[in-house]
Amino acid sequence: MVSKQYIILIGCIILLVVPTTSGHRVLNAESTALQTSSPFLPNASLSGYVTDPRQQPIADALVRVYYHETYQENYSDETGYYHVTNIPLCWCMKNATCSKEGYYPEWILLAIGENTTHDFVLTPQNITCYPVFNGTTGTQSWYRSNVSVSFYVNGMVDAIYYRLDDADWEEYLTAFSVTEEGSHTLHWYFIEQGNTSDEYQTPLNIDYSPPALELTTERISISTLKVIANVTDAVSGVNRVTFTLDGVHHYTDDTPPYEVYITGIGIHLVKATVYDHAGNHKSSTIITSYAQNHWFLQFTKDHQQAVIMTLRSFFHPFSR
Repeated sequence: MVSKQYIILIGCIILLVVPTTSGHRVLNAESTALQTSSPFLPNASLSGYVTDPRQQPIADALVRVYYHETYQENYSDETGYYHVTNIPLCWCMKNATCSKEGYYPEWILLAIGENTTHDFVLTPQNITCYPVFNGTTGTQSWYRSNVSVSFYVNGMVDAIYYRLDDADWEEYLTAFSVTEEGSHTLHWYFIEQGNTSDEYQTPLNIDYSPPALELTTERISISTLKVIANVTDAVSGVNRVTFTLDGVHHYTDDTPPYEVYITGIGIHLVKATVYDHAGNHKSSTIITSYAQNHWFLQFTKDHQQAVIMTLRSFFHPFSR
């Protein structure tokens, strides 16, 4: 029969060895299977940004997704972002439209899945001359490639002049490319029937380089490991870091320090993916291990001393 003193002793050791992690980002490795076995399928959603041809965000644009003789809708916010949710997850094509007064409406047929994205570009009505950017669009009004710049003309325009940032003015004759990463400002004005327009300007943001990512670990206890994502991005900046455990998404961290705590035993695959504000991303993985047969060697000196003092105080009354 197991003695009462032995049971109490084991309980004391467990309390001393396993630190609390309340308030931290904790991933329980042993509960992974439970979290991936949900029988309920999620609804589909459509999200993205609404901008004009200069990549300026358009607020209060109405985005509707039509299906099965009904629809779901959402309005874009001040950054141009919209998110239409509660769309049935099925194989049919759905008509997505975007409209706002003063702009020509746009529509597209999409097969919308769990997290489908699409950006709408609305062209203003009754405008004489404005630049058109052609490149790989990212997020938050950033481009993820070199950008070709041309000008749309609606009317009797005699000449167009432009400059990028603080460069000299040039007459626009044909499309040109902007290849340097960073935040730029395009300035322009035009001459219409002998009259010079006001000077206009618009931002042009380019970031096609992924962020830098390095994973490091710190052993907190024999059953808890802290994974730290050391990330930098010199152009658009770091947006967020996502962590997955054994292929299952567990946590998204959008404020530094970017870290997560892994609890449980066994060998597990931890993957971190960092995204910048332009939508570029980079991933890195590590494999965690747990030496179950050598657990006592992983005690810190403070833990060892605490266990020794507990043992002495526990057995002292029985040694008399």
